Amino acid sequence: MKKIIYMTMSFIMATLMAMPVQAQDVIEGEVVEPQDDTEVTDSTMLDSLAADTLKLPWPESVQVGIGKLLESKMFETSQVGIMVWDMDADSCIYKHNERQLMRPASTMKLLTAITALDKLGGSYQFKTQLKYTGTIEDGVLTGDVYCVGGMDPRFNSDDLTAFVNSLKDMGVDTIRGNVYADRSMKDAALLGEGWCWDDDNPVLSPLVFSRKDIFMDRFL
Repeated sequence: MKKIIYMTMSFIMATLMAMPVQAQDVIEGEVVEPQDDTEVTDSTMLDSLAADTLKLPWPESVQVGIGKLLESKMFETSQVGIMVWDMDADSCIYKHNERQLMRPASTMKLLTAITALDKLGGSYQFKTQLKYTGTIEDGVLTGDVYCVGGMDPRFNSDDLTAFVNSLKDMGVDTIRGNVYADRSMKDAALLGEGWCWDDDNPVLSPLVFSRKDIFMDRFL
């Protein structure tokens, strides 16, 4: 009868180190007992086996892994720049063409997210506010209305409806004044320096509607 033996590597190593070692031949799940002349007296085989099963420390394993990845043929005609920084040790554990100037890609969002969490905190809320000046009498707002942008990327039709309803709740049905889009939170540049002009990029405006610069068109 065939006998299948399941062992973990740690158990095998412990057994081999604690007892005299004899070699066994395994053929298709069958364990064949060794002959008298197969006794192993040299520890070299055990040392080699142990070395093969040990994992490299974390920094070295990252270095070896990335190094092998960069040897792939897919990168033969590509520019690749990498820097891996150990935040705990505060040191670089891998770098390759780290000073090569390249166009920022979506991986830069990692730095944006980390910076936002560090400076703003996880509970920070982006706000788009509706303010007014003047007085309200008999349903008439005599004054100006300000839509104050706060870089809220998720402002949409539901939020815009809430703005309109808030004016109605105050009894306003007529505005005798101006409606202003307040984008004073940042400068007037809508695209970042060096951005490709033909890319479909969302604008960098404090006041957006569904990620587009059409807020006032929809509000009015």
